[in-house]
Amino acid sequence: MSRPVTAAIGAAACTIALGCSRRDPVLEAPVSSLPRSAPTIAALPVGPRCAALPPPPPTSAARRADCPRALNSDGTRPVLPPSPPSEPGRTVLFRYDDFGPQAMSPVGFAWWSWEPGGSVEICDRFDVRVVVYTGSHKEVARRFPTVKGVSDHRLISRADALAHLDARIAELAAMPHDPDEFDFGPLQRQLEETRRIVLECLPQ
Repeated sequence: MSRPVTAAIGAAACTIALGCSRRDPVLEAPVSSLPRSAPTIAALPVGPRCAALPPPPPTSAARRADCPRALNSDGTRPVLPPSPPSEPGRTVLFRYDDFGPQAMSPVGFAWWSWEPGGSVEICDRFDVRVVVYTGSHKEVARRFPTVKGVSDHRLISRADALAHLDARIAELAAMPHDPDEFDFGPLQRQLEETRRIVLECLPQ
């Protein structure tokens, strides 16, 4: 892929990201009073994907060989404890990569919220989750906090998530299909699947 094309995607994505992202406070200790359940909303079609975030894909044998250590370079676990369950019709959970690579992310950098960056090593993995929500940001931030070393939740409203996905999908669809250039097809289909889940799990 040519440098001008890469720069154009990154610049456009950063513009959207700055408008959509919102930094929530990082807590130093777990919040014991977090609600672990919520009332369901009647008449909402809720499948397994809407109710819970699927487990991360298994680590490949090649990666295990290249990255044998169990912890990140900063001592954190690459896979964090499960998040609270989603609230049908109000929240749905995603992994960071479901919104594309860091260059087009609407929720900030791929490393931990509590880290300034710059010290990431090649084998580090960061289990950042994205919460797409409707309703009160404050209530969602309480249910899905960012707790140093325990959880890293990035919140984005349904409207902002769909606006971001629509813009990125349109950009990728407009890319020339040149066999000598990078194939954006898989990335476009990934973003389309994320958009489908948002619409299915958070109907209006």
